[in-house]
Amino acid sequence: MRPPLCIFACLILWTNSSEAWSRRPIPDTELVQQSELIVVAHVKPESIVYVPHPIKDGGMSWEHHATLVITSVLKGAYSKREVPVIIHYGLDPKIVSNGVVHEFSQKDFKKYITPASVIALYNDPGEMSGEEIDNIGKDQLWFLRVLPDKGVKYEGDDSVHAPGIWDPEDVQQLELKPYFQAFIGGHPEVKLKEFIHGDSMLAARSRVYLDHLKIQEIAKEPDVEKRIDLLLPYFLFTDEKDAGPTQGEAGGELRKCGKPFAARLVSIFKDPKYAAMQPGIILLWGGMNYHEAVPLMIDLLKSDNDYWVKMPQAERDLWANRNATAPTEQGISRRRIEYVLISFKLLADPRTRPILEETMKIWEDPSLRQNFDHDCSEAIYAIQNEEAREQKSQ
Repeated sequence: MRPPLCIFACLILWTNSSEAWSRRPIPDTELVQQSELIVVAHVKPESIVYVPHPIKDGGMSWEHHATLVITSVLKGAYSKREVPVIIHYGLDPKIVSNGVVHEFSQKDFKKYITPASVIALYNDPGEMSGEEIDNIGKDQLWFLRVLPDKGVKYEGDDSVHAPGIWDPEDVQQLELKPYFQAFIGGHPEVKLKEFIHGDSMLAARSRVYLDHLKIQEIAKEPDVEKRIDLLLPYFLFTDEKDAGPTQGEAGGELRKCGKPFAARLVSIFKDPKYAAMQPGIILLWGGMNYHEAVPLMIDLLKSDNDYWVKMPQAERDLWANRNATAPTEQGISRRRIEYVLISFKLLADPRTRPILEETMKIWEDPSLRQNFDHDCSEAIYAIQNEEAREQKSQ
């Protein structure tokens, strides 16, 4: 499940694609439809080959070639027991042996493949370690397709037309086989009702899809205020750990409600019950261009600045949340400041200039070890650009 604040960031569409590997979540219906071959299969560990890409315009990327051993075919026609596949860049198979991770790019990787080792699949090799998806050395669900534009991007590869996996969703746990069979058969909403009871992965995933259908039905409600009322239960959470997987979809529909939804967020923001949602709400206000929340955010930034100024230097820990098992007061404050400054940059509201200048002076203190002064400069620059644009239009 994607972290709630990542969902908020996606909702405001505030992404610098040059600084991050960003993926669009693939809906289950789309996943089944786009997959030419869906199989229960496992990879032959010794067949995995690291293949670097010769790219015309520089840079570095790679893929892996492997052989899948098919146990059963759920969709498509394939008579052979084995199929060659490409694990495209963005997904990285790795050997986990005795708690140590080894790359297939290593010359001596084969010595780490043992009966006790695991072949794990990681998402986003651009990160330090990525997110482990599954043990692909055991039977999993594989959603295979040929990547249409691969031949345009890369040269020198002799297996351009082999089926492969590209997105994290392209490998799913075997427990979900009945779930995806419901999609392959058509009318999944009927079959999935049989699986919704209990705490299994199958039950949870089935409930999520049925909630998705309810959200889509609510989205057709013409009365905006009523639509907001009906969608909010799918959007609200009191603890980040309990945020539902439908929150992103409900949030997207709520954002379409425009200013009435942004205004409704004010009372939610002030309710201590929903304190965990405050940073995300701040982001939404900025992304929705809701200037009415500026006074509230100015007061919040003043309060957080005072919190850090009055704190003894020895007690300051700007990264208090990094290794904490639960959010800390310092970590929450740091994140609020970060997201207020992001929103101020998006809003470019001249009323924020005094507090931005004050904040910039405070966070120039090297003992605070945080570049909020740089964020303030960017927000002030956004205000100057907006003022210049307005003067030019007059």
